[in-house]
Amino acid sequence: MRLQRKKLITSLVICALIVTMVLLFVFVYQPSKQNIATSHAYGTYIPVEYIEAPFDDGFDIAHIINGLGMSGTEGKHHTHSNTEEDMWRLTLRDQDIEAIEIVFDFGRIVPLGEMWIWNYNGFNEDTGELETDFGLKNIKILYSTDNEQWEEWQGAGYPFRLAKADGSDQVYATNLDYEDHTPIHFQGEPIRYLKIVANNKPGDGNWSESDHVYGLSEVRFYQHANQVVANDEIIPISVESSGFINAMNPENLINGFGMNDSKYHDNDPDTMWFGKTKKDEDVSLTFNLGGAYPIKEMRVWNYHEQGHEDRGLKNIQVFHSLDGENWVELIGDGYPYQLSKADGDMEHAATNLKDEANSPIDFASERAQYIKIVPQQEEGNWGAARDQDIVYGLSAIQFIAAPGIAVEPAYEWDELFSSYNGWTGADGTYSLPLHTSEDHQLFLFSDTYIGNVHPVSRQRLQANMLNNTLAILQGTEPDPEKLAFIWSANISDTNLFTPKTPNSESGSWYWLQDGVVIEDTLYMFPILMVNDLEGDANFQFAIDGVTLISLPLSEEGEPIIEEQEQIDTPLFQSLDDEDGNMLFGTTVLDQTDVDGHLYIYGYKDFTSGQKDLVAARTKPEHIDNFEQWEYWNGDTWTDNMLDATTLINNVSPELSVHYSETGPYEGKYVAAYSHDTLSGYIAISVSDQPQGPFSEPELLYFVPEAHEDDVITYNAKAHPQLSAPGELLISYNVNSVAANGNMANADIYRPRWVKVKEIKEVN
Repeated sequence: MRLQRKKLITSLVICALIVTMVLLFVFVYQPSKQNIATSHAYGTYIPVEYIEAPFDDGFDIAHIINGLGMSGTEGKHHTHSNTEEDMWRLTLRDQDIEAIEIVFDFGRIVPLGEMWIWNYNGFNEDTGELETDFGLKNIKILYSTDNEQWEEWQGAGYPFRLAKADGSDQVYATNLDYEDHTPIHFQGEPIRYLKIVANNKPGDGNWSESDHVYGLSEVRFYQHANQVVANDEIIPISVESSGFINAMNPENLINGFGMNDSKYHDNDPDTMWFGKTKKDEDVSLTFNLGGAYPIKEMRVWNYHEQGHEDRGLKNIQVFHSLDGENWVELIGDGYPYQLSKADGDMEHAATNLKDEANSPIDFASERAQYIKIVPQQEEGNWGAARDQDIVYGLSAIQFIAAPGIAVEPAYEWDELFSSYNGWTGADGTYSLPLHTSEDHQLFLFSDTYIGNVHPVSRQRLQANMLNNTLAILQGTEPDPEKLAFIWSANISDTNLFTPKTPNSESGSWYWLQDGVVIEDTLYMFPILMVNDLEGDANFQFAIDGVTLISLPLSEEGEPIIEEQEQIDTPLFQSLDDEDGNMLFGTTVLDQTDVDGHLYIYGYKDFTSGQKDLVAARTKPEHIDNFEQWEYWNGDTWTDNMLDATTLINNVSPELSVHYSETGPYEGKYVAAYSHDTLSGYIAISVSDQPQGPFSEPELLYFVPEAHEDDVITYNAKAHPQLSAPGELLISYNVNSVAANGNMANADIYRPRWVKVKEIKEVN
C-alpha cells in the first residue's frame, strides 16, 4: 500500500479547517445533549425595518423583532425564553389612553403570508410568579401601503384573540387562542405597514383581571408563497432594477399591489413600477424566483397609468439563468418580443405580446432561478421621455409553472439546525437510519461550534470547536422536540471520536464520512487528518488515511460511544501516476436486500483539485475484511483498488448515492453532489445500476449563498430516508473564507437544505 498525504487545498475540509487555525479546543459544556427548534416555513422570512409603540417599561419594543430570547434564527417553530428582559412590556398609567398600538414597517410593500406571535411569557425571578397575564388578548389588525389609509384585516380567525403563554423557559409560538394555535394568515395581501391594536382594558386588551400592563415576546412575519403546481403562478421572492435613475418600487411588479384576482390590474401609478434612464444606457429587471422551476410562460401587464401609457415597455429581450450570472436568451414563439401598449382603462387584463392573440411569452418549460427583462436600445418603450431621459414602466409580471423537475429551499430543515445555544453549526451533515422501531435517524457532523450566538448581531460568542458531533432525530420530520445533539463533555477528550489506531499520529483527528448500520452495530469510515506545516498558510492539513470505526447501538438506537472500536484500513492510496490519491467511504449504499452487497463509494482526488467518483462493494459480513472487497474497473469487479474506474467526473468529496423508489428519479440509482465541489451548483447523475454507467451531470440548482462575498458552498448530498414522498431532500454546506467570517455570522456555518420535486399536471 502506497500512501501519499494530500494537502487540503482541494476542499474536503476547507470549511472548518479555515477557522480551526484560530480556535482553542479547551472547554467544558453541559449538558451534552440539547433540544432545539425548527420552522415549517412556506414563505421567506420578512425582516421588519422599523417598529414603534407609545412607550415601554424599559423593555424595548425592538425586543419583539430582534430575536432576543429566541432559540434560533428566523424560524416559525423556534422557542422563546421566560426572561422578561428579552421581551417588550408597557404599563399604561394614563387611563385616558384608550388603546395600545404597535406599528410594523417592512420598508416595502410585500405579499404578506403569515404572522407568528409569541405572547408575553414573563416569569418574575424575584417573586417566583408568572406574569403571563400581561400578554395581549383581544386585538385588531390594521394594514396599509402608505401609512395614511388603513383597513382592518378580517381574515380567517377574526375576531383575533391571542393565546396566553405558559411561562415555560422554552415556549413555542402561542398565536391564536384556538386548539391548533394557528398563526394569522394574510393570503398574499400587499402590505407595507401593519398595526396591532389592543384596548387599554384589563381582561380585554390583555389577560389580566386588573393590571394595565401589556407585553409581547416576539413577532415574526413570512412572505406569501403558494404550493407551485403546473399552470399556476410562481411568486418571486425579489426583483431588482439595474441602470435606472430613481426607479420606483420594482417590487410592485410581483407583490400583487393593484391586482384583482390575479387577472386584472388597476391604472393607479402608485401600484406600478417606473424608472428613467439616459439614452443608450443598459437597463434591466431581474427576477429571483427563489427556486429553480420549469417555466411555462411569462405574463405581462404593461404600464397602465391613463395618459402615460407610452411609458410601457415595447421591444424587449428576455433571458433566463440558474445562477444569475450566466444568461441564456429566450428565443421562442413571437421572437423578437414586442409588448402590447396598455389602454389606460380602470382595469386591464394581461397585455402580453403585440400579436393577434396577446400571447404570453412562451418559455417552453425552460428551467430557471432567475429571469431578466432587458428593454432594447431602440424603441425600448412606447415613446415616453422626460428631460432627454427615457421613461420605462410596467404594471405587473407573472411567471407560470410548467410540468417538470423543480428545486426549492427546505426552510423547515434549515431552521432545525439554526440554534442560538449549544450546538450552533457544523460541517459534514451525513444522515442514516438506525433501524429502530421508532425510526430514529442519526446525523454525523464534523467540525462543530459549541457555545452561544448573539441573537441580534448573529455573532458567535465562543470559538469552541469540536472535530465531530452527532444528532439523533426521532422520526423523519423536522420536529424540534425530537432532535437531540450529542457531543463530548469530557475534559480530557472533547471529541466523540479521536484516532487511536496504530497508524494514527499524535495530534491527528477524524473528519467523518458516511456510515451504515449492520444489525445492531454502526460502522463509519472517517478520514484521518494530520497537520502539515508544508502546506499553504491557511491549509496546513493533510489526509493520512481512512479508518473503520464500529460501535454498538443501545436498545433505543443510540450509539454507545464508549464501546467504539477503530481499525486502520487500506482505503486510502496514492494513484499509479502519483497525480493524487484515491479514498473510499464518502457514501454507502446498502443493497443487501437486492444483491447481498454494500456499495461503498469514494473518489480519485487529483492534484489539480478535480474529484471523480469510484465504487467498491463488499458483503456486510466482510465489511472489516478488506481482502474480500471488490472494485469496479468499468467491465467487472476486481480485487485491485487502483483498478477502480471513474464513474462520474467533477464530483465533490462528500456526496450520496441511493436507489430512488419514488419521485422524479423513480427506479434509478441517483448520485447527488456539488458539481466540481465549489461551483455552487447542485447536480444529479442517474444510473440503472449501482456501478453505473451514470448520466452526465444535470445541474439542478444554484445555491444563493454562493453569490455572497467570501462565502463558499460544497458537499451536497441527498437524504432519501428523510424525504417526503415524491421528493428528494438534499443538504449542502456553507462556509466563510474570511478571517473571522464564521464567528461574525453564525448563519453561515450551518447546513442548508433544498428539496427536489416533480411538478405534475393537475387534472
